[in-house]
Formats: sequence, structure tokens, C-alpha cells
Amino acid sequence: MKKVFAIAFAVLSVINAISQDKQPVLSEERHIFSFGVMAGAAFTDMKFTVPPSSFYSSVKNLAIAKFHTSANPVFGVYTQFNLSEKASGHAAGIEIMYHPYSYNSDSTSILTERGVYKFSLAYLRNTLNYRYTYPVGNLNVSVLAGFTFGLNLKLEDSYNYKNSSSFQSENLGIVKPTNDIGFLGGLGLQYKRFGLDLRYYNSNPFTNNVNLEFKAKAHSIFALMRYSIVNR
Repeated sequence: MKKVFAIAFAVLSVINAISQDKQPVLSEERHIFSFGVMAGAAFTDMKFTVPPSSFYSSVKNLAIAKFHTSANPVFGVYTQFNLSEKASGHAAGIEIMYHPYSYNSDSTSILTERGVYKFSLAYLRNTLNYRYTYPVGNLNVSVLAGFTFGLNLKLEDSYNYKNSSSFQSENLGIVKPTNDIGFLGGLGLQYKRFGLDLRYYNSNPFTNNVNLEFKAKAHSIFALMRYSIVNR
């Protein structure tokens, strides 16, 4: 995740340098409607909360397991509606993205048991967002915020462990379908038809599994390239 924040700092430095060298100018003619494609990478961490009263060791270990950041490709399509009379200003967007991620832990020990967690998920992520754009030199710089709903397409989970007698495997009781609801915020750059977004997503990947003994919260950084195919 440190690399991602380093990229964000670099982007902000470029914006600052441009804004000091040039006066704001309108960099693009106004379009009421845009349609395009986007692709990039998502870096995801999950945090688990386990109640002290949990009975199953497979759930208890979630609280102490060390998970690796998941890095996976994402891609999708978007539409954007300009709500202002100028190219800069207010806009509303609708997006659909395919977002898979695999999330694995290091080997974790508790008492006489040692195990590894594996999660493999995929969501069709629907996003509604608001974007405010301001021209800086030849670029349009924007901030955005919104909320997201993920429709589950794939869910596999396992806890593979070794106790004093043998190797065993079990799942965590997550029942499909499981939805993913959350919020997002970020920064964007636009040059003609090309765009770059850096976003933060905060979501709950097992929203409707109310009977689970644990809670999970996902934190994701998305780096997305956008290309506008249709401008009207």
C-alpha cells in the first residue's frame, strides 16, 4: 500500500507544479454526456472483527491472522453526465466494473493448531459518483465521491490447518450470494479523451451474511485509466 500512496503524492505534486506555472484555462469543450471504458489495478486489504465468545477455532484465528494485500486487475465501463454549463464543474457518473480479488494469510498458530486462510471473490461493482472538475493548465483536475454496490459473482473460502493428528480443511460458513456495499472518494486527471483516477473504497464484503460470527471490512485503492469513446 505504501507504493500506492507514493503514486498519489506524485500525482498531487504534478498538479501543484502545473497550477503554479499556468493560469486556469478551459481545457476541453463542454459535453453533456460521455461514455467510455476503464481499466487498472485494485489493491485490497481486509480487516476482521471476531467476538470473544466465538466458539470455532477457524473463526478465532481470523483475529490474529496476517493477510497479504491483494493486487488484482479491474475493468469496466462508465457514463458521465455534465450538470454544469461549462466543461468544468459538476458531473454525475454511473459505472460498472468487474472486481476480482484473492486474499490469503500467512500460516497462523493458535494452541496446537496451525492454519492458512484463503478467500477468492469476484464482484460486479456498480458505482454512483459525483465529480467536481476544475481546469488547471491543459488538464482537468477533479475530486469525486460516491457509493458502490457489489453483486457477488464468485465466492470461495477455506481454512486449511494442521492439528496434532492430521491436516484438515473447512469453510467459514459464508453463504452465497454475499453483497458488498460501501463508499468511495478520490482524485482524477483528464486530458482530452484520456483520464486517470486514484480512488479509495471502503466496503463490507459480506453484507447480507448476518449469521456470521465475524465481521469484515475491506479497504481498497483503485488506480484506473479511463478513455472516453463517445462525447455528446
